[in-house]
Amino acid sequence: MTDSRMFVHLVEENEWEGETWRFWLQTNGNGPALERLAAYLERTRPASEPYTMDPLEKAIGEADVDLLVRYADDDGYMASEIKVTGTLTLPENLDALQPDDLLYKGQIKNLFHDADPVP
Repeated sequence: MTDSRMFVHLVEENEWEGETWRFWLQTNGNGPALERLAAYLERTRPASEPYTMDPLEKAIGEADVDLLVRYADDDGYMASEIKVTGTLTLPENLDALQPDDLLYKGQIKNLFHDADPVP
């Protein structure tokens, strides 16, 4: 059996909270938006240093993501592994925003719409 949905991870290192969060972003239907996000992160270095994203080629299947999320550490501000589904919509003024304005403390979740309920 093959996973129908694939996910790539965006890591947020939050020094202030002393935590690291991994957001598993659905790649299906989001390729161009994820590539735009990756290019934005690259352009905005060093401001985007707390945020890293794997290339789409490193996407993993939904079954693996579900296991990571199921056994995630959830003693902190948020769980250490978070599954994000739906359609990624980046703001038109992306380049005018600072990475923290867009991503800080898991705001990446707010950019995904029409998501399936995540157990």
